[in-house]
Amino acid sequence: MNLSGVNGKTIVVTRSVDDSVEEFSRLTELGAKLIHFPTLEYKPVDDWSSFDNVISGKEEIDFIVFTSGNSVKYFSKRCEEKNLNLNFEKTRIVAVGNKTARACAQINLPVSAVPEEYSVEGLSSYFEKMNVTGKSIFIPGSELSRKDLAENLRAKGNKVFAAPIYKVGLPKESIVEKNLAIIKNEKPDVFVFTSPSTFRNFLEILKITEPQKYFDDYVVAVIGSTTKKDVESCGVKVKVMPSVFTIEKLVDELIEYFNLNLKTGE
Repeated sequence: MNLSGVNGKTIVVTRSVDDSVEEFSRLTELGAKLIHFPTLEYKPVDDWSSFDNVISGKEEIDFIVFTSGNSVKYFSKRCEEKNLNLNFEKTRIVAVGNKTARACAQINLPVSAVPEEYSVEGLSSYFEKMNVTGKSIFIPGSELSRKDLAENLRAKGNKVFAAPIYKVGLPKESIVEKNLAIIKNEKPDVFVFTSPSTFRNFLEILKITEPQKYFDDYVVAVIGSTTKKDVESCGVKVKVMPSVFTIEKLVDELIEYFNLNLKTGE
């Protein structure tokens, strides 16, 4: 029987069990141990005025851009609260990736396009290739959303409405304390970060002041060039990043990474 290189490895995933257990199941099937260490908690914004003004206004929206599954979730909830039945015959929906597109499909939002690269850069490239100018574009997202996309679209002569609809913070103290106890009793081999926020919050939760030193003996895996850039700006070496920014591809890359090390005896 040929064992996988991930067999016996302990992998820390900085997301909740609900967000990741199914997506990472292939690793556990191959003998890896997963530790779910959520570093984020999502909540709706306190002030919905920006969103309400756009969605209930007279301005005709040509595009709605969803940059995450959470943006779809909170968009849908607010529309339900306001009893809004939106007509998407004249509005095109663009989703940042297949997972976000599936979230749209679950609530019957018709997705018109998904960029080739699942990132903000991919969205910018999509609109540039489509030569979208003079349009009205709505981007509901988190309070921490990057401004690049909105700025790029405005530079092309589009009217862009970017409204925060959810906020990202640290998990509750009880959850943090429980997970800290778990991680201190384990010997991780891999840390997985799926966004800059998961990385930054992890540093804050563990009070890590020297990231380069802390992660020196571990494999750090990330999703997305933005996350990679943020992690490496702290002097931490990223060893695994898939070319397609999905959990599925990240799992593939982790398996390949450890299988290669198994063959070379590292």
